[in-house]
Amino acid sequence: MDKLEQYIENNISLVNKNKQINIIIGEKLCDGIFNAKLTKTKLEEFIKHTNKYKDTTFKFFKVYKKNNSIIKVNNNIQTQHSYRLDNHDILNIGSTHVLCGIYTILDNDDSIISIYNYDSIQDIEVYTINIDNLFIVEIENTYNSENKEYFKLTIIIKKPNKHLFNTIREMLILF
Repeated sequence: MDKLEQYIENNISLVNKNKQINIIIGEKLCDGIFNAKLTKTKLEEFIKHTNKYKDTTFKFFKVYKKNNSIIKVNNNIQTQHSYRLDNHDILNIGSTHVLCGIYTILDNDDSIISIYNYDSIQDIEVYTINIDNLFIVEIENTYNSENKEYFKLTIIIKKPNKHLFNTIREMLILF
């Protein structure tokens, strides 16, 4: 856990409205390759331990991706942004691996993409848990074009706070 705490301490000053620290749970396959897909069993156990948090939302999106641009469509409402992932690192936390990175939503995004010109299209159910206003946990249930289902869990730190570590530590122990 010391590596993760060090990573957060080194990068927490960068966090603001358009920059966040993303911590994705998964497994390191080899140098530079990270698998963020989780099993339903692991997520069910995690959700069982996070039931005490009542600030939750659930949304369904159709997501179109092209290079580093994303269009999300929910109830015919479309949002689009481009992003950059900086300072990413794969850390080993006990038996769990995490991919940490600074996710920057780019200002002045004039790269309009068409939903007819994309690299991938996915149906995603997003379950969001606000953890004591310290950070957000997003659980994605994704269906890709081959109709294969997989899960992804991301811890998103959107604002600096010194009390993050204990709560994140408690959650990572579940994996």
